[in-house]
Amino acid sequence: MTIKIVLFFFISSISLVSCKEKSANDLFESFVQKKLNEKYIVLKTADITPIESLDKDYRKIIENHSNTTLLLEKAKSIKETKYCIPNLVCPMTEGDVAICMLLDMYKMSDDYFENVMYKNIKREVHSAADFWHYIHACEDNRNKIIKKITNWIEIYTSSDLLLHWSEEEIINHRFELISDTKIETFVFHKADDGMQTVTCTYGKKDSFVTGPIEYWGIENGLLCIYQYENMPSKKQIKIGKIRIDEEKKILYAYRNNKKVEYKYIKNNST
Repeated sequence: MTIKIVLFFFISSISLVSCKEKSANDLFESFVQKKLNEKYIVLKTADITPIESLDKDYRKIIENHSNTTLLLEKAKSIKETKYCIPNLVCPMTEGDVAICMLLDMYKMSDDYFENVMYKNIKREVHSAADFWHYIHACEDNRNKIIKKITNWIEIYTSSDLLLHWSEEEIINHRFELISDTKIETFVFHKADDGMQTVTCTYGKKDSFVTGPIEYWGIENGLLCIYQYENMPSKKQIKIGKIRIDEEKKILYAYRNNKKVEYKYIKNNST
C-alpha cells in the first residue's frame, strides 16, 4: 500500500512539472534557439502576418506586457540566430528578434518609426535595410534604438489622451516652445482664399534663427505642419493636443511623439 502511495505522488509530481507554464525567458530561448533543417528561418512579425498565424511562443510573449523588461534586456544581445528578414537582415541576432517583438507588442506607429526611429540614419535604399544596418554597425547605435523604443512605450502607456484640434484653436494663435535651449514659434493664419500658412521660427538660443513660411492642416485630429503646400506626405511636424490651460496660456502637447509645452497666445490681429 505504501509503495502505491509513493508511486502515485511520484507520477503526480511529474505531471505537475510537465504542465508547468513556461517562463517568459524559457519561451524566448525556445523561440530564438529553434532548430530546423533550413539554413535560415523567415521571421514572421505582426506588421505583415495575422496574429493567429504567428509562432505560438512569439505570440505568447508579445501578448503580455509584463515581458517588456525581459525584451528590453534581450534587445542588447548580438548572439546570432537562424532567423532572417529576407532582403533586409540575415542572420538576425537575439536582440533583433527582441526588438521586433517590442515593436509588435506596443504597436509602434508608422509615423514614429519613420520620424523618430529613423532619425540620424542615412537612408540609401527605400526599405528597412538601412535601419538594421544601423543597428548592427555598433553597440551605441543599438542602445540608441532601444532608448527610442523605451520612449515609445512611455507614450503608448501614457494616460494622456490626445484631443482633436479645431481650426478656432489654431487660426490667429501663436505657439512658443518652452525650452532652455531651443527656439520654436508658430503663428497660424488662414487667408480668404482658404490657404493655411504658418510663420515659423526655428533655432537655438544665442545662435542663428530661421523664419520660413510653411503650411498647416488638421489630419486625424493632429495639427500637421508642412514645408510645401499640397504635399502632405512631406509633413515635418505633428502636434497632438493633450490640453490647453487657458488661464496660464500653456499648451500641453506631443510634438512628433515627444511631450512638450508651448506658450499659447491668441493674436489680436486677424
